[in-house]
Amino acid sequence: MSFHHQRSSAAQFYLDSSGGDYIEEEDVHVVGGRRLSTSGPSSAGGRKHSVGSGSTPFPGASGSSPTKVARHESFEPNDYQDEVEVAELLTKATVTSSEKVKLENLMRVKEIIINKQPALLDNFLNEMLDFQTDNNADVRCYILEFVEDACKTDPETIPKVLHNMMLMLQDKSVSVQKKAVQVIAKLYRYTLMWLCRSKSVTEEMEAAWIAVCDLKKYILNLIDSDLDGIRTHAVKFIESVILLQTASEADSFKRANDFCLDDVPITVKVARPRKLEEDARNLFDELLKFHGSRHATSVNLMTCMGSIVLISKMRPHMMGRVVTAMEKLNVILPPTLERSQVTSVRKYMKVQLIGLLRHPKAIDFYDNITTLLTDLGATNSELHKALPNWDQIRAEKRKRQRALQEKEESNQRKRARMQEPVAVLEDYDDDEDMEKPQEKDKNEDLSELEKSIFEQLLTPETVTELLIASMEKLPDSMPAHFMSAFTPVDFAGTDGQIKHVSRLLAAQITAYQLGPQAALGRERVDQADDEIEPMQIPTVGGGVQSQSIEKEKKISLIQPSTGASKKKIPKALKLSEVTKPLSQDERQRHMAAAIKRILQTNQTLNPSKTRLVCSIAANSTFELRYFIMQHIQEDVKNRLDLGISWLYTEYCLCQEFVAKAVPMKHESTADRYEWTFFNLMKGILDYNNEAEKTALAWKLYLEPPQVPDKGLELLKVLSSQNAHAAKGLQIFMELVLKRPKKLHYLSALLHFCGHSVDEVRGHAISAILQIYEKMEGRRAVIEDHAVNTYLNSLRFPKPPEILFSEDLGRGRDPAGEWSDDLVKACLSLYLKLLNIKNSLIHELAKVYVETTADVKRSILRYVETPIRNMGMDSPELMKLLDSFPKGAETIITKIIHILTDKTLPSADLVSRVRNLYAKRVSDVRFLIPVLNGLTKQEILTALPKLIKLNPVVVKEVFNRLLGIHVDAKTQHTSPITPVELMVALHNIDMSKCDMKTVIKATSLCFNETEVYSPEVLAVVINQLLEQSPLPTLLMRTVIQTLALHSQLSGFILNTLGRLVNKQVWTQPKVWEGFVKCCQRTIPKSIPILLTLPAPQLQQALDEATDLRQPLVTHLMSLTSQQRSCLPPTILNIVLGSALKQESYYGDYEGEVSAIGGNLTGPSLTIHTVKDEPRSPSDGDELVIKDEPHDYHDEQ
Repeated sequence: MSFHHQRSSAAQFYLDSSGGDYIEEEDVHVVGGRRLSTSGPSSAGGRKHSVGSGSTPFPGASGSSPTKVARHESFEPNDYQDEVEVAELLTKATVTSSEKVKLENLMRVKEIIINKQPALLDNFLNEMLDFQTDNNADVRCYILEFVEDACKTDPETIPKVLHNMMLMLQDKSVSVQKKAVQVIAKLYRYTLMWLCRSKSVTEEMEAAWIAVCDLKKYILNLIDSDLDGIRTHAVKFIESVILLQTASEADSFKRANDFCLDDVPITVKVARPRKLEEDARNLFDELLKFHGSRHATSVNLMTCMGSIVLISKMRPHMMGRVVTAMEKLNVILPPTLERSQVTSVRKYMKVQLIGLLRHPKAIDFYDNITTLLTDLGATNSELHKALPNWDQIRAEKRKRQRALQEKEESNQRKRARMQEPVAVLEDYDDDEDMEKPQEKDKNEDLSELEKSIFEQLLTPETVTELLIASMEKLPDSMPAHFMSAFTPVDFAGTDGQIKHVSRLLAAQITAYQLGPQAALGRERVDQADDEIEPMQIPTVGGGVQSQSIEKEKKISLIQPSTGASKKKIPKALKLSEVTKPLSQDERQRHMAAAIKRILQTNQTLNPSKTRLVCSIAANSTFELRYFIMQHIQEDVKNRLDLGISWLYTEYCLCQEFVAKAVPMKHESTADRYEWTFFNLMKGILDYNNEAEKTALAWKLYLEPPQVPDKGLELLKVLSSQNAHAAKGLQIFMELVLKRPKKLHYLSALLHFCGHSVDEVRGHAISAILQIYEKMEGRRAVIEDHAVNTYLNSLRFPKPPEILFSEDLGRGRDPAGEWSDDLVKACLSLYLKLLNIKNSLIHELAKVYVETTADVKRSILRYVETPIRNMGMDSPELMKLLDSFPKGAETIITKIIHILTDKTLPSADLVSRVRNLYAKRVSDVRFLIPVLNGLTKQEILTALPKLIKLNPVVVKEVFNRLLGIHVDAKTQHTSPITPVELMVALHNIDMSKCDMKTVIKATSLCFNETEVYSPEVLAVVINQLLEQSPLPTLLMRTVIQTLALHSQLSGFILNTLGRLVNKQVWTQPKVWEGFVKCCQRTIPKSIPILLTLPAPQLQQALDEATDLRQPLVTHLMSLTSQQRSCLPPTILNIVLGSALKQESYYGDYEGEVSAIGGNLTGPSLTIHTVKDEPRSPSDGDELVIKDEPHDYHDEQ
């Protein structure tokens, strides 16, 4: 094992000094990084212990411990050279980065330890198996080849590799999985041969057979795999098992060195022939079922077809079922096949049937096979070439039958006389006799449904009706593919042809769930579903979880070698001859006294004393270990080095680097290591100096070779404290980075990413992000935890229990509902990763759809920062807009708002939003974020819907269009100008939007005085005046403009004059506003009123009676000559009878003054002059009344 952190002086001392106990008094050579002993035999073929993928004596132990390869005294020099060469090759294969060189070295190793020196196979088996975790799939496949050859060479190897095969079956590479299926098929055969050829079945062999059967069950389930190639290999595996577990027959095709059920003795208790044969029959049924399945691909179909044909050739008694299955498949091919695939399947079926026809057993199914071949397009010449010599076959059958008959007669003679004799048949004569046993009822080989159809097809009436019914569905012209595939029927009308047609019709009826067999099949499926038991999953150790405890205790498939290296006997002095051995109690007492004297000196221990104390502590009783632990805990700061040295001693005992003392033979060294580590950490937690706790914990966790589970729990306790959270979680991060194979360190760190305290959670997430950046191999684990553990928790209506524990600061009782803090804890890690990997955004949309309303609100609140960091240039965000799930419209709208809050939308974003609005989201609010990217016409079209929204939303719409509150650094562009917007509001069709809504919208525009300045409003009014008819709200805009900008009074009067020219009285609503505007501009509007035609002036005076008196005053202030310029009708309407009595008034000034005196009021002051009436001076105040409420309501 390699230790990445700098060790203390005590730890380094122990490692440097422990080498003397590893190989005592031996000459040691170092070859390629391996230690090779040159003297003294060792157990287990020269290996004391090798930690590989197949055996790990201590949980968490590394697989890189040194391997001792000792040369036995009986070894030849060449043997030793081969051993050294293998060690060098393995070392080169381990350290090389070239896959080609690695494979070449492994091939050479295989050649030596399997072909040249099989005795070395056991020595280096685990080292070879270590390469099953190599990153290259070719290397892993080659290891599978090695396992196959190793098991073939030495069956004793089988139990040691079975759990490795289970791991290889679950490999991430499909090619490795396929190779594993092929190798396991061979291992299944080798295991059965091993059982059958052994004199007795040991517990190890029985456990190996159980494990092989578990592998078989696992592969049988792969026939339903999603991968086409895996299904194909599973079919070939079933084929090999069926042939292995069935007996051969007289007509079977023979293969060299074939092993089958014939070679299995009935004395093998774990593999009874009867059970094996029954299992083979069941597998054959499953294979036929897969052959007729509706979802099989063309490759699977042809592979399965070849397998069942081969089985029928090797086991002829199954040929009938195979022929029937081929007939049914020809009628009903899977609907998923394309036309080219159908052609390929039919051609392959034809080839297989021609090969089957050559089999001697095919004579019993001659009619069926030839009829089927005719349907498949086989010509007469092809059939004749395929037919075997039936005369020779019949002669061979007669010969076998006579031999059997003679044997039966011999057996009958030996029976008891009380048994009634059995008549002996005479020899059949020639071909005619041979054909007699084959004669049977013509309907005997048909099922009930097929017999029924066969009988009906014999009647011409039924055939006629069937033809007439079929002709209704015939196409007008013959299809081209039918012409190319059709073959004339040569034997039409014969019994064989009628039987064939019966079978085809029965197969189609059953396939469409119409016949009695289909109903029967459904009942069987229902019964089978009720009887299905859960699959027993094989464990890594090779057993099965459902096995009893007694079975598990019997044997372990992989047992590490525990032999000790032979030590040389000292020649100078034998202590046993000159001393008396102490009792166990005396030894313990003396050790305790020595330890107490050493520790009570209160001096710093030198390396020799440290090693002595650690060795005694590791090999002593609990009382002494407890005394030493108390001594360390009293001053843990200065004595921690002693504790770490103690841990190294315990670890060496655990890994069997040093010999154990006698009292330790039956004690668990792993528990002792864990106890020591746990109490050292407890001493650190109880240390009274808070500032130094994390520094001591850093040293304890990063220097020892291993961190036990209980120690990890104490580190969680330290990290959950606010004062030590940063350093504690930093320790977790260092453990992950420097011991990458231990996933539980990463899991513990990910656990803290859901802490209730923001500061602790922030430190944990910061550490995780550093690991994410530095370790590519752990990114998938981190993403999986962030998404599946935390983010997916938001799908549940209530918070899951995983968020509640003491070390997370929430207690163990789950909350009843989601709070904002819980949602934030679940989102924190995910949102940080989202800044790094934008593709995770799709998971958020899926979760948002399924979560509760409160959680949705929290998600919308916290998602702003990461979305803003992603920006609208992110391809994943654009992809999300194209494919977000139904129900995620709100969060999508929020995302678009965030993206366009302070920047203009990109053309790509606008295009996608426009698409979504047209096809998926009809809510006009979806367009608001990209309004500035739309065309002017699109905005005008959506404007009636936009102003119907909430006033706050409408204000946001206008802000975006008018560039209000835009960042000064952002260059604002809008497809519509303020003038165009105001004009568009006046031109909105009242059928699409009511007038009150439009008035509110225009009021929002008037409130933006910086945008709608007097100049802009003047332009708006001028454009509105150019329209015909005039907009309904024109006069309201004119009046509001006058109220906001009094300096435009002259422009307003000019506007009133233009309105008179446009005959404003023709539009009642506009006319009403015109009159009110005149009221507000009196007396300046008097000349405008006098330009009205008489009827309209009369109407204006009737609607606004307060206009008459100012008009009278104005006219009376004119001279007679001036009044004479006005139309009499106007004067008559305004002055009435006052004109007739004009001579009574005398002086004009006095008359006007008298009239004016009577008209003086609080809101109106009339100035009298003899000449023209003047405009108000600068000091005069023009009182403008607010618009009456009834006008607003009517508008």
